[in-house]
Amino acid sequence: MAARWMVSSGVSYITQSINYNSNVAALDPNQNRSFAADFASQSAMVTTTVPYPINNVSEFVSIPVQAGYLIIDRKIGLQFNAGVATDFFIRNTLADQSGQLSSYSQNAGNSSAYRSVNWSGLAATELSYKVATHYRVSLVPGLRYSFNSVLKSSTGSTLNPIVLDVGFRFRYIF
Repeated sequence: MAARWMVSSGVSYITQSINYNSNVAALDPNQNRSFAADFASQSAMVTTTVPYPINNVSEFVSIPVQAGYLIIDRKIGLQFNAGVATDFFIRNTLADQSGQLSSYSQNAGNSSAYRSVNWSGLAATELSYKVATHYRVSLVPGLRYSFNSVLKSSTGSTLNPIVLDVGFRFRYIF
């Protein structure tokens, strides 16, 4: 029975991409140009424009810790996993896909609208195939829920995303 339980951890690089339309732009007087910005610095001058398409990409490094139970342990396996992850914010980039406005990137730090560290709950199923006695390859559809807002409280926003993801694993079994 104990052979069906597993604990796993590691390091993941996560990229989340969202496309939407915006009619907000921030003017940068120092460089005499405009840039797409939903979360520009507090001192930026903001103006409204004709709607334009934005690609919003957030990057994180995540350290998950999960426990799982292997329900079906044959050539094909089925496992349920649950756990938590510490997500370290790297960067958010907003890019105007029409090419009219310059891109805007924001890194982690005191002046960032994003929290540097977030905690997320994880739930997943894992469909695996036993390649050899000690090896499995898996398809892992999962759900990730941020326990706290990914944005700092000073932004006035409460953004707790629920993210659906699909992962692939190659596992060595001791």
